[in-house]
Amino acid sequence: MIGAQGVWLGTARVRLLTAAALFTAGLPPVLDRDLSWLGSWKKALDQGTFSITTLGPVAAGIACVVYVRLRRSGVPDLLSQARRPWLGWLAPALGVWALASAAVLLICALTTTAAWAAGAHTYPELFWVVPPALAVLGAEVSIGAMMGSRIGHYWAAPWAAVSVFTLFILSSVGVVPGVFRTGGTSGSLSAETFAIHPIAAQAVAALGLGVAVMALSHWDLFRTSSTVHRGMCAVLVAAAIPALFRLHSDSDERYVSSSVEYECRDGQPTVCMLEETTRPLDDLAARMQRLAGPLVAAGVALPARFVQKLPGDSNLDEGSVRLFADEELGATVTDETAARSLAQPADCPAYSSDSPEDLPEVVFTIDRVLTHWILVQDGQASAPTEGGLADWWALPAEDQHPWVRTTYDALSDCRLNALRLPQ
Repeated sequence: MIGAQGVWLGTARVRLLTAAALFTAGLPPVLDRDLSWLGSWKKALDQGTFSITTLGPVAAGIACVVYVRLRRSGVPDLLSQARRPWLGWLAPALGVWALASAAVLLICALTTTAAWAAGAHTYPELFWVVPPALAVLGAEVSIGAMMGSRIGHYWAAPWAAVSVFTLFILSSVGVVPGVFRTGGTSGSLSAETFAIHPIAAQAVAALGLGVAVMALSHWDLFRTSSTVHRGMCAVLVAAAIPALFRLHSDSDERYVSSSVEYECRDGQPTVCMLEETTRPLDDLAARMQRLAGPLVAAGVALPARFVQKLPGDSNLDEGSVRLFADEELGATVTDETAARSLAQPADCPAYSSDSPEDLPEVVFTIDRVLTHWILVQDGQASAPTEGGLADWWALPAEDQHPWVRTTYDALSDCRLNALRLPQ
């Protein structure tokens, strides 16, 4: 089998160049504009498996070319007389899959290592998601091999690549079962992990599909294989049928909620973020502890901790870390983000209520005023000179402190209906 791979995949140098080309083909989905996955090891791993989105179609095109050559050579007729004809037929496809798999593994190693180097907490036990992704890659290679064998013309190679990429698109939007969707979440995966059952079903479905497609690539040769080989293939194909139905149901979500841990930076106040996304924690804590100075000078009762909350969390004893979407995975935050967080000393139930009546509109205006006041006192912004509050902004800071204390106390106790704008 090794010899067959060498014949149809080229010399060692050619195979190395092929692997390099596959590696390059897998980079576009990984090298996005801001490399946001550097802030989350889980997302980095997910992005690594997502490389199959573009790498898989290229591997399918290469497999198609190999099997066009194989079919035109007349070797398949000779294989029927070999001791293990079916293994000889599979060998080139397995060789292409091995080269493509090596490229995916290298990409996953690079993304996760880069995330670790950037300060992201590691979860090496989650590498179990890579083998199912490689099973999907095998199914894509088998599609290319089947098209090359059946069509027998080199122009089929780009169509093989397009067909595999189309299957990914259809899987992603739910038109067909999600066999070919291997990652690429837009979220940070904080407080989430990979779902075992859907991904296991994906692996089984991909294996069964790959076996069935390879059998169709040369049915006459497949029938000459041993009873054991045919039986194993039949079992995989049979197992793939319920797996496909499982993936086509509403429960095929790739990610599920998981338990959470926090990492904190002590100070006044202590600042905590979810363990999965602590890349900006040092910068955020330093900014919040500096910007807390004007509030302390005003005599407010500052919460001891500010914590990055999950949706639905409510805690009157802790302030909320309020990050913009791109800052959760970034290396730094802005002073505005730090001030916005300090301006919410309690995570009141009304903030996440479905009823608009629970959240007075004045809350939004007061949030902006208090956030801007913190920035003005720290010298990061200028006091407004126009508008209905211009006279209040012109007062000395000591004369503004009573409103700041009263407002902060009301926010801390979630007495939102007691909030009033400065007079």
